Amino acid sequence: MLKAAWKNFINLIFPLTCLSCKVRLEPLSQLPICAVCWSKIEFNQPPFCRRCGKGLPAKTQSLALICQDCQQGHYFFRQARSVCAYAGIIKECIHLFKYQGKLALAQPLGKLMADFAGRCLDMESIDLIIPVPLHRAKYRQRQFNQAELLGQALAKNFSKEMSAAVLVKIKSTPAQVNLSRIERLKNIQGAFKIKNAQLIKNKRLLLIDDVLTSGATINECARILLEAGANRVDIFTLARGV
Repeated sequence: MLKAAWKNFINLIFPLTCLSCKVRLEPLSQLPICAVCWSKIEFNQPPFCRRCGKGLPAKTQSLALICQDCQQGHYFFRQARSVCAYAGIIKECIHLFKYQGKLALAQPLGKLMADFAGRCLDMESIDLIIPVPLHRAKYRQRQFNQAELLGQALAKNFSKEMSAAVLVKIKSTPAQVNLSRIERLKNIQGAFKIKNAQLIKNKRLLLIDDVLTSGATINECARILLEAGANRVDIFTLARGV
């Protein structure tokens, strides 16, 4: 009660506003986004491609539930799933979280992932959660790794172990967003290494990131994790590029 009263007093002096639309929030609000904005999140709905997690419209899905890209491409991860479409309010939230340091979003975004994982992932089979790492220069600049914060929330919810010390990024690469698929693949080659292979030996891993676009980064991470002795690698991201 004292904590709630103190928070209420502080919010009277410094009113909380929605990070998106700036409308004033309730004094005891636990969410830095208003309910109206939060309700606009576009959640991914099944059926999914059973490999990459891409939504499969009824008119295009195959009997095997494999999208055309996965039929033609080669992936090292077993499966990938994403909670939301990378559009609208969730895209705005990720930008606020990732680039403007609005760390109050870590918990609600992590809860979105945990709720989805409870419905759509076999978390019981996961031995270790690993976040996609940032290069040390980018980490110094940002002071946090968004994938690590999301992974911590997920690990806590399911009482799983998470390690940010296994997979490290040793090559500072340009942003993937404006590159072609071929350029992305070339850009990410040799960017990661394993620091302690014993921690992942014969384990089933869940690799966490904020956004899945072409899959080049997570596929390269999955490749070196498997080469280092992991039993399997699954991918889980907050959002997927549309």
